[in-house]
Amino acid sequence: MRYMIQVATMVTIWGLMALGFALPAAASPWVSAELRAYPAGLIPGPGARFDLGPTYELGVSAGWNWTRRRDFGQHDEEHGQGLGAGVGVRRALGAGAWFLGVRADIWELNIAWEDDSPARAGNSEITVVQPTAEFGRRWRRSGLRWTAALALGAEINTNTRGEEVGEGAILLLGISIDRDLRP
Repeated sequence: MRYMIQVATMVTIWGLMALGFALPAAASPWVSAELRAYPAGLIPGPGARFDLGPTYELGVSAGWNWTRRRDFGQHDEEHGQGLGAGVGVRRALGAGAWFLGVRADIWELNIAWEDDSPARAGNSEITVVQPTAEFGRRWRRSGLRWTAALALGAEINTNTRGEEVGEGAILLLGISIDRDLRP
């Protein structure tokens, strides 16, 4: 089942990313710098956003995920990092400043873990699928588009090489700064 989730997520992410890069010139392209934080980590990265008319926006992103799970996971201490990518769609509410969205990210993380009793340590390489729903607000200042979003979702370890490590619900707070690429 986990393998099927991983394959379906990969196909969806790569398909939407291909769509994003193949959009017609009518779509408004933006380049983006994003920072997302969650109770056990931090995710900075670049991205691109495409306005699909006044209501919808497609976003693609890459990032580096630093995590320090402490004892939130399967072990007494878990920490690590890794590269990932994601895709999302947002829908403007009302006049367009507020939005709802869905997003899916996939991460390749290297997690070092330790247990106190009995004392032991190890390393696990994991593939994480992270679907989320988000709610946020955009505003424009000084020719830039600023965004703040709150996302709720799940971390699902779809492939683990080594011992099992933490997974479960995740809450993220994100900010991004976008620059319009149109002349």
